[in-house]
Amino acid sequence: MKILLHLILLTFLINSCKTKTGNDVLIVPTDSATLYFPLFDSAKAVKMYGSAWEDTATKMWNSEELFDFREPVLYNYIGNIEVYRFTWVRSFAYPVCLRLQKQDDSIFLFSKINDGYAYTRGKVIVNEKKDITRKEWNTFKSFLKEMNYWKLDEDAVGPGWTDASSWILEGVSGKKYHWVSRDDPDHLNRYPNFTKTCKYLMSLSGIDFEKKLIK
Repeated sequence: MKILLHLILLTFLINSCKTKTGNDVLIVPTDSATLYFPLFDSAKAVKMYGSAWEDTATKMWNSEELFDFREPVLYNYIGNIEVYRFTWVRSFAYPVCLRLQKQDDSIFLFSKINDGYAYTRGKVIVNEKKDITRKEWNTFKSFLKEMNYWKLDEDAVGPGWTDASSWILEGVSGKKYHWVSRDDPDHLNRYPNFTKTCKYLMSLSGIDFEKKLIK
């Protein structure tokens, strides 16, 4: 009888560990040096940024921002949650992070605002969670399809401003990860579909960004 009870307890503990550490849990790192984006190989880094160092530095800056938001790392996630995250960083206004995720029939939008800017360290001052309808989810997915999101280049030449805002949209679906970064995509309507998709997430949040993003 004691052996049976021990076996039952052992089975329970094993299953509990799987629940807590399994693939369907988005892990928030504890090390601020954690990279949130995969590095390019040397050839692609040179083509995209001019050097491997620039590739590393850019992704370190953006990773620090996401760490300050206490966000999970997505690029190495292999579970069944479908996730899209928009990170909006500007030189003279508070950064924003909007994470839309679907697990089974549950769809949520997590909205965060950080009081740091210009890549200075800050803390989360707004942290909200909102239910999203299936219709809203499908509308967002239609925008992704319209701009051929999964085929877009990760980065592109910016407008050449020193104070350009950075818009980063990450996606995880079916164990596939992709990220797209554009500087000031709404400037001269250069990337209309990308801009529309990110702004749709802003509208879903219900946050008045004119009030919340204090300079």
